[in-house]
Amino acid sequence: MYKTKSLNIATVLMTMGIRLKSVEGGIEKTFIFEEDDRIDEILKSFVNGDLRVNIKEFLNNNRILKTLIHERQ
Repeated sequence: MYKTKSLNIATVLMTMGIRLKSVEGGIEKTFIFEEDDRIDEILKSFVNGDLRVNIKEFLNNNRILKTLIHERQ
């Protein structure tokens, strides 16, 4: 299981095919993803600016996560 409070990291992971298990928390949300061996490499590429994603899919996933955040407030 991988947890993050970062909307951007959560969006990247979803876009790269990592399955979201749940969104938890009160005002500050935590995104919980299934364990996946690719997560460390994805995050390293993201931080280094080397990650390439489909921007339409990224923006769509970002909207989905924002909707989940606002539904659970």
